[in-house]
Amino acid sequence: TKVKKIKFKIPKPKLWSIEQPNLYDFVFTLISEKNNKTLDRVKSYGGMRSIEVKKNKVYLNNKPLYQRLVLDQGFYPDGIWTAPTDKALKNDIILSMKAGFNGARLHEKVFEDRFHYWADKLGYITWAEWGNWGANENAKGTETAFMHEWPKIVEHLKNHPSIKHILVRHEQGAGHAAEGYAR
Repeated sequence: TKVKKIKFKIPKPKLWSIEQPNLYDFVFTLISEKNNKTLDRVKSYGGMRSIEVKKNKVYLNNKPLYQRLVLDQGFYPDGIWTAPTDKALKNDIILSMKAGFNGARLHEKVFEDRFHYWADKLGYITWAEWGNWGANENAKGTETAFMHEWPKIVEHLKNHPSIKHILVRHEQGAGHAAEGYAR
């Protein structure tokens, strides 16, 4: 298999923001060189934005971003830790926005891809997290599982324009003595 990188320019790009969540739809088609038939087709979307911190302030597309975040546990009475429907994921965001929030810290679990899809579409900033769940970070098994899972999680989430950052081990030491924890 050959890997080919594709570069293209978008003149006057419309940036993704919480006020205007501009997204671009795109289609990649793999065509056979032998008979010009379509072998595969992928439809997706993407958004462009910049996030940076300057002098203790967060900027989205070079404009100050005031984050009014809700702590979202991702709990559903009829689905426990999994949303029962796509509509439920979208509704969580809509209800939070109606309550005056512009984003969420997605607490203690890797949220469904569809949640991030709706956050991208609706202009809802998110902080993604890896679930700690009181794991002993000093235990070899925890380290092994984390080092195996974490790169996959980042790779999976990295292209969502709504994700401001991805937190790791945010509650390190919770439930046990913090000294001795590798940082």
